[in-house]
Amino acid sequence: MVISDKEKNTGYLQADEENKKENVIGAINDIVTDLEDFEESDEKDDTIDDIGMDEEVPCMSITFGGLVYTSPITGATYKWHKIGDVEYLSVKELISMNNSKPVFLNRPWIILQDIRAVNKFRLMSKYEEVAKVNQLKKLFATGDTKLIEATIESALKSGMREVIISKVRTMYNNGVLNNTHIIRLLEDKLRFEIVSE
Repeated sequence: MVISDKEKNTGYLQADEENKKENVIGAINDIVTDLEDFEESDEKDDTIDDIGMDEEVPCMSITFGGLVYTSPITGATYKWHKIGDVEYLSVKELISMNNSKPVFLNRPWIILQDIRAVNKFRLMSKYEEVAKVNQLKKLFATGDTKLIEATIESALKSGMREVIISKVRTMYNNGVLNNTHIIRLLEDKLRFEIVSE
C-alpha cells in the first residue's frame, strides 16, 4: 500500500492538532493545580496585587478558530490564529480588555498563564470550569449521569456551551462518545442535536 504525501501531511497535521489540544489541556490543568496550591497558602492576601501594571502576561487562546482583540486605548491588535496560540498583553491591556470586552477573560476565550494575573482578575472559578470541561472523556467514561448533568449545568452557567458542543461533537465523530443515554442527556442539556442522520 502506497501512502501519498497528502495523506502523510494530513496524518501529521491531525497528530499536531491533537498534541496542541493535549498541551492546552495540560496547561489549563497546571494552572488550576497552581491556583489550588496558591489558595491554600497563607500568602494569598499579600500577593493578590503583586503584579505590575506594565508586566506582560502570556495569554493562551482556548477558542477553536481565530481570535482578534483590538485595544480601545492603544489601538494595538492581538491575534490568536488557533487554539493554543499565545500572545503577551500587559496588565494595563488586560484591564482594558476586561472593561471593554469581558468575554475574553470571563467566557473565557483566553487563559492567563500567570497566577498573579489570574488572582488579580479573580478567574480561578472560571478556570476550574474549563478544567472540568477538558476532562469530559473521563467524566463520560464513569457513566454517572448525575455527575455528568451537574458538570454540564455548571459549565453552561459559566457560558461554555459552544466549547462543550465542539468537544462533544468531536468525541462523537471520533467514536469516543457512543453511549446513547449520555448523548440524549447532552442533547437535552445543550439543546443541540449531536447525532445528525
